Amino acid sequence: MADKRHADDAQARRLPESFKDSPRTSLGPCGWILVAASFLFTLVTFPISIWMCIKVIAAEGEMNASRALKEASMVITESPAALQLRYLQTLTTIAAEKNSTIVFPLPIDMLQGIVGAKH
Repeated sequence: MADKRHADDAQARRLPESFKDSPRTSLGPCGWILVAASFLFTLVTFPISIWMCIKVIAAEGEMNASRALKEASMVITESPAALQLRYLQTLTTIAAEKNSTIVFPLPIDMLQGIVGAKH
């Protein structure tokens, strides 16, 4: 029996340190508790991190949309005809989407003249 113990000790000395315990022992109760806790932590934090990623992507989209609106407003302020064309394009889009009657108001230039005359 002492010879067998001596042979096991000699074999243990020959193995590298990383191999001495890992193949022969299991996790034990504390190890399983840690595995379960880390798994639950992952389950809880993963949806939160996905939600934060979606919020960042949505914020970037809103920023790009606001930049596009700024550029569009700069183009419209440079050319009043561009505003009239955009207005007509919007009316065309509405007419194509919904089959209804559209009341076509006065042109924008005439409205500006009326508003300017009152002040």
